[in-house]
Amino acid sequence: MKEIRALKAKIRALRDDGYEDSSGDGEDVDGSSDDDDDYSSDSAAHQNPPPMTATASAALSVLNAPPPGTRGAVFDERWLELVAKTHDPHMGAENLGPALYSLCRFVKPKKILEIGAGYTSLFLLQALRDNDEEMRYLAKEKLATHEPDDKRGGQKAMRGMPPDVMWFDAKSAQNLLKSKSTLHCVDDLSHAFCTAQEVKRTATKLGIEEHLRMYDGDAWGGAPSECLPQSKNENGCVEMLWIDFGVGDRLDEFLKMYWPVVAAGGFVVVHSTVTNKATRAWLERVRCGTFRWLESDDSTGDETTKKRKQDKNEKKSKPIDEVHHVSFLEPHKRYQNAFTVLQKRPQGWGEPVYTDEA
Repeated sequence: MKEIRALKAKIRALRDDGYEDSSGDGEDVDGSSDDDDDYSSDSAAHQNPPPMTATASAALSVLNAPPPGTRGAVFDERWLELVAKTHDPHMGAENLGPALYSLCRFVKPKKILEIGAGYTSLFLLQALRDNDEEMRYLAKEKLATHEPDDKRGGQKAMRGMPPDVMWFDAKSAQNLLKSKSTLHCVDDLSHAFCTAQEVKRTATKLGIEEHLRMYDGDAWGGAPSECLPQSKNENGCVEMLWIDFGVGDRLDEFLKMYWPVVAAGGFVVVHSTVTNKATRAWLERVRCGTFRWLESDDSTGDETTKKRKQDKNEKKSKPIDEVHHVSFLEPHKRYQNAFTVLQKRPQGWGEPVYTDEA
């Protein structure tokens, strides 16, 4: 009962600022009292329901169904017990796993490339499974997949919203439904504390192994063929690249090799970047806007040669990508305590604008 009253109190707070509850002291927004939830059909509140804002109406509608974003098993007790077998304190991923899970649930990558398998792999796999199940739920309920005038059946309009204003972008929803989400994982299984061998066994027990593609090999040999762009001038198809192995001071070299596989708007997440010297130098260059992995091969040599090549190829040169970045640090740890997120933003790419206001 307390939970219901708390929800109703939140709904009351969403009403217009000028509205006063005309149903009487101690009564809820639907006309019921705090002491009695039975609603009288002949009550004044029922006969003359007070006006509600669109936001309040949408909120009430949402209360009738579980939020799709919470349809996941990642914090289930059995899930955590099984995944614990792949945890190793040397890897510093106890909080990183849930962080990556949440990030993937939010940005909805269809294809992830992970370099270095282990504890975080299972969080990524579960995120992909939960993403697919969420989209199937929205499609089944006709909440997201088609526009209203589509002959195949339109979206259900949100209560309180104009019928021609859809909450979901149908095209993006359809793209997310086209294929199964997949984690491509590359690991040579050579690390002294390697838990990668346990990943597939645990994924099978959790019922999420169908989303996993494992590659036993050296990441310096290049990305799997399934992750490569179709042509040299195209962006890749990997919406998230997770670098979780000891690349050290060779990050620029590694990113130069793997940047082409990243999709426009895609994310590159790098583990352990802030408090060790090997990667800190790289990070400081990134913070200053120097992205060496985007520089052409002509960037070496004396200044005169570089200037001559630059003038010759000025019209032919491809604009370099814009890169957004942010780093996160666990302040209580000294080792494996941070990660940096980069976003690939090619020239001309940008997120859509759907509304005038929030």
